[in-house]
Amino acid sequence: MNNFNQAVLEGFLTADPDLKVVSGGSQVCNFTIGSNRSYTKKDGERVEEAAFFDITTWNATAQACGKFLKKGARVLVGGNLRRDVWKTKEGQTRSKVYLEGREVEFLSPKAAHGERPI
Repeated sequence: MNNFNQAVLEGFLTADPDLKVVSGGSQVCNFTIGSNRSYTKKDGERVEEAAFFDITTWNATAQACGKFLKKGARVLVGGNLRRDVWKTKEGQTRSKVYLEGREVEFLSPKAAHGERPI
């Protein structure tokens, strides 16, 4: 039985996406989004904070993200949380949690030249 693992994030790209072809010919596109949150403390102070999330997309979705997204673009990304674990050269264990984006909705206005993302 599979456990439920789904996340949806909305935010703005912090830099241009990085599209690569990996072994086996698959395409992967990595980018980071910043997502803002605000709330009011009990004393009435307004707090604004930003969180940053790494996104990885594959194949057709990766190709579209690499072609149409740029720094500052607003996106809505749905997918699964993933965790990679590795050892450094010094033998220390490191890990990273990221969102494997299965669906990416482009929320910024379409490009001035009229091209339309997926």
